[in-house]
Amino acid sequence: MSQSIVVEEQNSVAQVLLNRPDRLNAFSLGMAEDFWNALRKLASRKDIRLVVLRGAGRAFSAGGDIKAMHETEDLPAFFWDISQAIHEAVLTMRRMPQPVIAACNGPVSGVAFGIVSACDLRVASTTATFHAGTTRLGLAPNGGLTYFLPRLIGRGIAEKLILTGEKVSAEQALQWGLVNKVATPDDFDAAVEEMTQALLTRAPFSQEKFKWLLRSDDRDLAEHLDREQDAISQSASTEDFREGIRAFVEKRKPHFSGK
Repeated sequence: MSQSIVVEEQNSVAQVLLNRPDRLNAFSLGMAEDFWNALRKLASRKDIRLVVLRGAGRAFSAGGDIKAMHETEDLPAFFWDISQAIHEAVLTMRRMPQPVIAACNGPVSGVAFGIVSACDLRVASTTATFHAGTTRLGLAPNGGLTYFLPRLIGRGIAEKLILTGEKVSAEQALQWGLVNKVATPDDFDAAVEEMTQALLTRAPFSQEKFKWLLRSDDRDLAEHLDREQDAISQSASTEDFREGIRAFVEKRKPHFSGK
């Protein structure tokens, strides 16, 4: 496994670190596959009680690696493959017996927003922001965002956030129920530890069965993720998406033509 994903274990807690701080922990295809493999291995571990996701550096994750997209010729195939890995990771998180906490230490964008929304609990630093981002690039949402976000904060607000790509502050996210706790950067680690310890004091069997019962609400998740995979692959073939990437690289506003 590459160092883009680092797993650290302590006292029955596994921290899965997104470790590309120079790229704001943006997902490449290799990183997405490593992320899935790390979660898959942890899911079978009886000695691991809890999984915490976190980003290295100042961001949780900027989403997909736009530089890699800019250098890719076959974008539909790229998005098909990376969506497959991310969606398998999301399904693993939902099905694994251990609770999964997203420790949002900084900005959460694009596909990472979907990943965070799929977690069981979320703690955010006041420096964290949340936004879909993909619509600003001319790309369909991914990572299960269109499935989980309406269930967390309601369809009306979710539609607005996804369609406009509006950024949401940690404080607003707390008010909407998107995150469970917000702390200043100085208090962030303590807040994550407090939630971690609270979960560790509960009986693991009951937690596992609680997740199993909630999974009954996910009966359409796999099919929904397949539709997201189709949508993002198709939108990646448009000229609008190419324009979105060019505009991002050139640091200007995109001019979409509907083609």
